[in-house]
Amino acid sequence: MTPTAATAFRLGAWSSTTGYPSAGTFYQQRLLAANTNDQPQTWWASQTSDFENHTPDDLSGTVEDDDALDYTISADDVDAIRWLSAGKGQLAIGTVGGEWTVTSTGSVITPSDVVVDPATSHGSANIRALRIGNIVLFVQRALRKVREFGFDFQVDGFQAFDMMRLAEHVTRGGLIEMDYAEEPNALVWTVRADGQMPSMTFRREEDVVGWARHIIGGSFSTGAAVVESVVVIPGANGSGQTQSSENRDEVWITVKRTIDGATKRYIEVLEADWDASYDQEDAYYSDSLITYDGAAASTIAGLDHLEGETVKILADGAIHPDRTVASGQITLDAGYSVVQIGLGYTHTFKTLKLIAGTVAGTPVGKTKQIFGVTFVLLNAHTLAFGPDASNLRKIDFRTVADTMDNAVPYFTGEHFEEWDDDWGTDPRMVISSDDAAPFGLLALVPETEVREVRG
Repeated sequence: MTPTAATAFRLGAWSSTTGYPSAGTFYQQRLLAANTNDQPQTWWASQTSDFENHTPDDLSGTVEDDDALDYTISADDVDAIRWLSAGKGQLAIGTVGGEWTVTSTGSVITPSDVVVDPATSHGSANIRALRIGNIVLFVQRALRKVREFGFDFQVDGFQAFDMMRLAEHVTRGGLIEMDYAEEPNALVWTVRADGQMPSMTFRREEDVVGWARHIIGGSFSTGAAVVESVVVIPGANGSGQTQSSENRDEVWITVKRTIDGATKRYIEVLEADWDASYDQEDAYYSDSLITYDGAAASTIAGLDHLEGETVKILADGAIHPDRTVASGQITLDAGYSVVQIGLGYTHTFKTLKLIAGTVAGTPVGKTKQIFGVTFVLLNAHTLAFGPDASNLRKIDFRTVADTMDNAVPYFTGEHFEEWDDDWGTDPRMVISSDDAAPFGLLALVPETEVREVRG
C-alpha cells in the first residue's frame, strides 16, 4: 500500500525554540497570550469560547469572526509586551516602551476588526498590572513609580498619573511584585527589592491615595526580615482557621528570616484588624504568630518555628512581658486561656512640619513649642509618644473603675496629654510602639505657642 503524503504543515508560534508566552488575560470570551522570545511584541487571541484553540476553522483561508487571531504591535523599537488587562470595551497593553489600547469599530474584536493605538509612553516593568474598576495600576520600567492608567475626559484621551508624587521614598530600591485586596480597606500590596512591603490605600472614588511601609517582625542576617512575595486570594471559612475570612480578602506573604542561626522561609497570612465584634483577647498584632486557646496554662509549646527568638505576648487580652523561646516553648507569669505569641514589629508615626498656629503668616521657620496634644484614638491598648523615637513616654488607659488582674479595656475617644519639649523651629510629634495590641490613631490636635516675630 502506498502511503499518502501529507501536504498541510504549520509551524506553531510557541515552542521550546521560539519561546512561550509570558503574559496573558481573558477578553471577550477569548484567551489572550503575548510575548515569546521570538515575537516579544505579538499577542494571540484564541477562538471565541474555545480557549485552547488558536487555529482557524477553515484551513482554505476563509476567515470568520470567531476565529483565532494574532497581532504584532508596530513600534519604532522592539517593544516587548509586559502585561495585558481587560476592561469594559477596551483591552490595555503595557509594553517596555509605552501603553496601548485595543478596540474595534464593532461590538467585539475580530480578525478583520481590531485597532491597536498608542496611549501613553511611560513603559512598564515586568510586573503584573492590576485592574481596579475602570483603571489599571502598573509599575513603570524603572521599578520606582506606580502609575494609574485610565481615560481622562479633560484631555479626551488616556493618561497614566504618577501615584508616587508625594511618596517617592517609599519605593526606594524598586518594586518586584504587587497585588490588590479590595476588602476591607482597598489596599494595593507591593514587595520592595529589599524585602519591605509598601502598601497603598487606593480609593479613587474618594480621591484617597496613601502609602505606608510594612517592616515584618524578625530578622534576616544583620537586617530586617525579608518579604519575598505577596498574593491576594478571596477569603474563606475553612477548617483550621482561627478566624473566618469569608468577608475579606486574604493577603499571603512569603517571609525569609534567620531563625536559630539558619535561614527559614515561612508562608504567612495577615489576619483581620481588630474591631469591636471580636473579644479583646482575639487581637493578632505580632508576626509569625500562633494562638493558644484552651484551659488556663502557664507553659505554651509549639513554638519550634521561633526557636531562640524573643516574642511578644498578648495573654487574655493583656500585654505580657516578652519571653525567649527555648526548646519550642515559653513559660508565662501565670495561667492564661487565650494567648497570642509572635514576633514583634514597630508602628511609627511622625508628623510633618507644623503649618498653623500664628496670625502673622506661616509658622514655618519661626520658634515654637508644643505644650499639649489631644489624641483621637480607636481601640488603643497603650500610647507611647514624644518629640522623637528616643524620648517616648508610655501610658495605658486603666482607670480606678477597671477590675484589677484583668486586661485594660481598649480605649476609643479623645485623650489629652501634656507635651514636654523645648522651643525650636521645627518641633515634631512621634508615636511609636511594638506592643502586640491594636492601636488606631484618627487625629492629632497639638496645642502650640509661636513667637510671631523672629529674634
